[in-house]
Amino acid sequence: MKRLLEYAFYVLLLCQACQIPSVAAAWVTMPGTAKDIAAGPDGSVWIVGTSTVSNFGNEIFRWDGRGWNRIDGAAVRIAVGPNDQAWIVTATDQVFRFNGLGWDLIPGTAKDIGVGANGAVWIVGGNPEAAGFGIFQWSNATWIKVPGSATRIAVDAQGLPWVVTNERKIYRFDGKDWTNLPGRASDIGAGASGAIFVANDGVSLARWDGSKWQDAPPFASRLTGVTVDGTGRPWAVAADGQIIAWDPPKNAVTPSYLPRATGPIPPPR
Repeated sequence: MKRLLEYAFYVLLLCQACQIPSVAAAWVTMPGTAKDIAAGPDGSVWIVGTSTVSNFGNEIFRWDGRGWNRIDGAAVRIAVGPNDQAWIVTATDQVFRFNGLGWDLIPGTAKDIGVGANGAVWIVGGNPEAAGFGIFQWSNATWIKVPGSATRIAVDAQGLPWVVTNERKIYRFDGKDWTNLPGRASDIGAGASGAIFVANDGVSLARWDGSKWQDAPPFASRLTGVTVDGTGRPWAVAADGQIIAWDPPKNAVTPSYLPRATGPIPPPR
């Protein structure tokens, strides 16, 4: 009888496990490949592809809910603000802003760019400094220098930058001072919901909970780039170019600090 009960308990556990999707299944592999990725607060997602098309960089695409539509132009870094407006940095360090039909050249040079949900635009400039390159904010059609330097930048919902330095240190700006946060990263992303994620060159992302970084379930490949859409859903790019998005099944058991079931990857609104 004891052995029979043990066997029944084992079968019950096995059946329950079969009904709960693997946490790893929360990552959905998207079509295509990318070098950089950016999500806007309205649901739009843009990528810089893996094929070089000119001395300005690689091809540019925009997600339409079913696939990637090619947009004329070339870049190496990209960010997206309100109203589906993309900003890019080219291989020649030039900055351009999408106007719906083409690209407007913006003065100055940059290595990376970030746009907040409120439209605030920040860059890692082209001038070398101790921790990477200078940091600037776009204001009244000019770039305003702020103290500090970095290699990667993202802008939160309040329009304030979070950066990664050439030593992989993470900092956030409060409008006056920089605060060094724990951990190391290779890229950082900020969403309109307030979610902040980093890629640390490992197989997982981590989300800031206000005091520490909490790891997301791992992916099979090393993740090098991250962005966060308007719902708080992270999207990432792997070292081999794979594009992934967080989309857990409704009955999946996922960490409480990550977005719950978000449904099919939607087209931009």
